[in-house]
Formats: sequence, structure tokens, C-alpha cells
Amino acid sequence: MEKCYEYFNCKQTQCTRRRQANNNLQCWEVEDALCYKHSNFLIALREEGKSKIEFCKFCSYYKEHYKFPN
Repeated sequence: MEKCYEYFNCKQTQCTRRRQANNNLQCWEVEDALCYKHSNFLIALREEGKSKIEFCKFCSYYKEHYKFPN
């Protein structure tokens, strides 16, 4: 499976997800992925006390790659 930064052609080299590219975690499992720190939508969710996964549910990468439990 391609990584999120490959999927989005992301150039953010300081993203935790990119630096941990050799592990099997997905971006929605990494709390401090760069998109979570720099997206205004995520900042707003955080201020409302919402979790990161509330944002991920709207993400095309998440929708395409997340495998719902049986």
C-alpha cells in the first residue's frame, strides 16, 4: 500500500509519518502527523475537543485505505 505522503504527493519532509516510513502505522494512527498540526480544520477540531480521527473520516486516503473491522 502506498504511504499517505505518496498518495498526496506531499513535500512536507518534517512530517512524523514520513520520518517513520519504515513502520506499518497508517497516518490516522500517528497522532502528530504534520497534516494534523497545520490544517485549519484540524486545529478547529482540536479546539472543540474532537479527536484526529474525526478529521480522517473526511480524508480520501483514509476512505480508500482504511479497512473496517468485520
